[in-house]
Amino acid sequence: MNYVKINLTELHLEYELWSKELTYWRDEIKVLEKYLLELDYKKIPAEAGAEVEHFQNQFIRHRDVVHDLRHEVAKYEHLIKDIEQVNANEELQETLLGIHTELRERINTGRKIYSELKEEFRTWLVKRV
Repeated sequence: MNYVKINLTELHLEYELWSKELTYWRDEIKVLEKYLLELDYKKIPAEAGAEVEHFQNQFIRHRDVVHDLRHEVAKYEHLIKDIEQVNANEELQETLLGIHTELRERINTGRKIYSELKEEFRTWLVKRV
């Protein structure tokens, strides 16, 4: 990897934006779960039970993903601060950049999956209610 001095301010900004986005996802999942729980099951066909369970499981799974990502974001934000304090050398900065790139990919994947889940739920909800 070619050495490029990384802009730690830019990394801080991206981490902060990720943190806010993940908090939003967490709160939004609570809203989606509330709607699922408040469904009038008398109006939903019996075969829809498996569909309800599917969404319950997906919301639980995505809530776990959000929790893990929030933990990773916080952990690496602390790492950035530590690296700033010691005026990191080239090797540490390259490691940090690698971590950041990997975390960015995980956030982007999570964003795509979550967006698809919300759309699937909305479509299902309109059909079933």
